[in-house]
Amino acid sequence: MDLYQILGVGAGASRIAVKAAYRARAKQFHPDSGGDPERFRLIKLAYDVLSDADLRERYDSTGEIPDHLHRSLEDDRLNALAGEVLLAAVTRAGAPQFDDVIDLMRDIATGEMTRLTYQITITRQLVDKISMVMGRIRSKGSENVLSSALLNRQAGLRRQIGEAESQHELYRRLLGMLDGYTYERHVDSVTYATVLRSRAWKPGGDE
Repeated sequence: MDLYQILGVGAGASRIAVKAAYRARAKQFHPDSGGDPERFRLIKLAYDVLSDADLRERYDSTGEIPDHLHRSLEDDRLNALAGEVLLAAVTRAGAPQFDDVIDLMRDIATGEMTRLTYQITITRQLVDKISMVMGRIRSKGSENVLSSALLNRQAGLRRQIGEAESQHELYRRLLGMLDGYTYERHVDSVTYATVLRSRAWKPGGDE
């Protein structure tokens, strides 16, 4: 994770430049203005590290981000994901008094993990293919433009794999978090059967 790149400043940027870049990007990506919450959290993390002389020196020397800040970022990501999945589950629930919204959240999370696993597998296969192709491309000139282009694409695909793996881990953590929750449903069998029939009925169908 390149904190300087996240803020759009160079490694030699002054504290004033870091603050100015943070304000500009925070305004651009703030969720209240329709910005990307994940991008905003990364911007905040970058500023928290680079605006502190001691933390910045440690980051410059080791590339490490303090554990408490990293955990805070991961917790924020998990909480945001939980909110998104909960809203999706509530939207999917036909009758919230009967449908277990927590189970729906589990279904959504499990489905996303399956999708991400497939995406990671396919992307890794493509990365391997690119390596094979690059090893076979020969340039008659001094510069191998085609291999360089493939190398850049491969680097982008590897970043996509890393992002997908990170998202997969978040969904795994969400499933663990959901183990601590239950959902109270209405268990009136007569009413429940009525709801089921109403779901099955379609306009123009038999009553």
